[in-house]
Parts: sequence; C-alpha cells; structure tokens
Amino acid sequence: MADIMTQNYIQVVETIKNHIQQAQYKSLSLVNQQMIQMYWQIGKILFEQAKLGWGKSIVENLSKDIRSEYPGIKGFSVTNLWYMKQFYETYIGNLKLQQLVGEIAWGQNLLIMTKIKNNVEKEYYLTKCKENGWSRAVLEEEIKFNSFNKAVAFQNNFISTLPADKLANYRMQFKDEYDLSFLNLE
Repeated sequence: MADIMTQNYIQVVETIKNHIQQAQYKSLSLVNQQMIQMYWQIGKILFEQAKLGWGKSIVENLSKDIRSEYPGIKGFSVTNLWYMKQFYETYIGNLKLQQLVGEIAWGQNLLIMTKIKNNVEKEYYLTKCKENGWSRAVLEEEIKFNSFNKAVAFQNNFISTLPADKLANYRMQFKDEYDLSFLNLE
C-alpha cells in the first residue's frame, strides 16, 4: 500500500513539475513576442524618422535617454537601435516572415537577418528555430554548415513515385548526412 502511495506521489510531483515548466515556457515565449513587437515598433519609428533626417548623433542621444530612463533594461544600445531599424526594413514587405520573427529570440533574429540574404533561406532558418528550439549557437552552426542548401539538395519525391516495397531500400541508400566535425576526427 505504501509503495502505491509513494508511486502515486511521484507521478503527481512529475505532473505538477511538467505544468510549471510548460507555464514558464509559455510565459517566456509571450515575453519574447512582446519584446520582438516592441523592437518592430521602435524600428518602424526609426525608419520613419530616418526619412526626416535622423542620423547617428540623434540615435546616440536617443539611446542615452532611453537607457537613463530605464537603467535596468538591456537592449537599447546605439547598435541595437540600428538593428531594430534594419529589422523593420528587412521584414516590412513580407507578412509570412513577419509572423515567424515574433516566435524566436532576438539573437536568432539578428543572426538570420545579418547572415542570410535570401527570403526563402530566411524562412527556412526561422522555421527551424521555431520548430526545433535552436539556440543561437546551434543556429550559427547550421548556417555555417549550410543546412538550408543541404536540405534543398536532399528533397525528393520518393514517397509519391516509388512503390512502398522499394521505398525503404532507396531511403537506406540516401541516408542523412551528419556533421561530426566537433569530434575533431581526420
């Protein structure tokens, strides 16, 4: 009887921990979405003000004023303010990408925005970050090893064109490619 109660208690603890972790993750995700929206709005303002002649010195003053008003909040350096403007400029014409950028962290957005020029490739990396929860370091490695082009090159129509009995055999012949460079093997 005591074993059943102990086992039940352990299951209840695990269930509660799972709910707490899910709530924490959802909260962080919502905070990130709000921050990305805020950066988008600031980028839009800077974009519009740049048309009126705002330049380096005004943005430097803006950065100082914001940081003095909100001393504990990071993200309002001169460089980051310019990134916000670039962020807005980069995605303003693409609604699909606009939706994706709000679902990943700022660091990943910056990396994709600054390293990837093609919108199809941007969509690939944004989607992969969202689906797989890639950290900035993982994303950087995926970009470095050109995972987009490898994924495109590996696309095939085996499922729709091959008989089911031969599909497994062909898939074995075209196994996934693995990056084992971190093993430092020759």
